[in-house]
Amino acid sequence: MNAKTFLANHDNYINGDVVTPFYASVDTGRKGLTSEKWRNSVIDARIAASNIHYGAFVRSLDNERNTIGLGSSLASLGLSGAASIAAKETANALSAAASGVTGAGAAFNQQVFAAKTVQVLVTQMDANRGEVLARLIKGERKTAQYYTIGQALSDLADYDAAGSLDRALSKVSEAATVSKMAADAGVTAASLAPYDAVLIDQDTQARKVELSRYVKNLGDGDLEQLKSICRALGITFSDAVSAQELKNLLIPELDKRINSNVPVTAAAQADTVSALLYESTKRSF
Repeated sequence: MNAKTFLANHDNYINGDVVTPFYASVDTGRKGLTSEKWRNSVIDARIAASNIHYGAFVRSLDNERNTIGLGSSLASLGLSGAASIAAKETANALSAAASGVTGAGAAFNQQVFAAKTVQVLVTQMDANRGEVLARLIKGERKTAQYYTIGQALSDLADYDAAGSLDRALSKVSEAATVSKMAADAGVTAASLAPYDAVLIDQDTQARKVELSRYVKNLGDGDLEQLKSICRALGITFSDAVSAQELKNLLIPELDKRINSNVPVTAAAQADTVSALLYESTKRSF
């Protein structure tokens, strides 16, 4: 079934009144469906419709970047539809950024800049939509009482909005801010560190290395564990933090907590850290 046919066949779920049937006292108003099944049919149809529009939007972005230069590409993203559109401020900002670099005399290819920019933003939009999609899927498993059609429609609107360039830029900016905060914290820690080298006894150093290696080997799939480790050590972070950003916060903190040149003290420091992290790592270091 092609997209046009699908949208036509499911128009009552996509554009019709879906609220009144949901609250109807009998199933006849819902074509014999229960409230839950009616709500889920609405969700599935609107998710599919949103995916169709979003796919067309992403393909348009790709075509724009491949056929024309950055300035006109971003300025011409007046794409309407249920998926998303580029705000004029966003287009002007990115276009101005490219113009500024070129104007400064740098050997900079606008087309490459456009391609990389679009790639990053599409990846972020996909991630944003994935977060909302998970919420919708969980909602479908709830009863009508605990996940109403109103809540579903709100989440569906958020699913559409998650495919916007504005939101993608905002998320990318948040991630950059977190990275900068981590970098600033590292600079501050380095600036406050004493000039005299601290020599840790060999046994404790081995434990410290093992702990650092454990943290470094955690990946994107271990995000919740990294958050748990940070909480155990009292490290604060934003909701949009990535696994790598958390590791950038953790490594300096571990180095700071196990740093005594007195063997007994260093061992005690390692014991304390190991105990704090046991619930998160299920192992001793």
